[in-house]
Amino acid sequence: MTDELLGAETEGQRQRLLNLRSLLRRERGTKPTPAVDHALRLAELHVQIALGYTGHTEDLFPEEFVVS
Repeated sequence: MTDELLGAETEGQRQRLLNLRSLLRRERGTKPTPAVDHALRLAELHVQIALGYTGHTEDLFPEEFVVS
């Protein structure tokens, strides 16, 4: 596997994770039950950790964003 291919794969994965995080945030905005909201928040934190593995360093603390 070449470095170029690895870079493209990692970038693709990073983009998919960003999309997933966006979906989780939208779902939290639907005012789910407290238990579901908690589960979604935990899922978002795990996605944030995965983003860190892909080199993503922006939005390190997703809880600072208010979901309306």
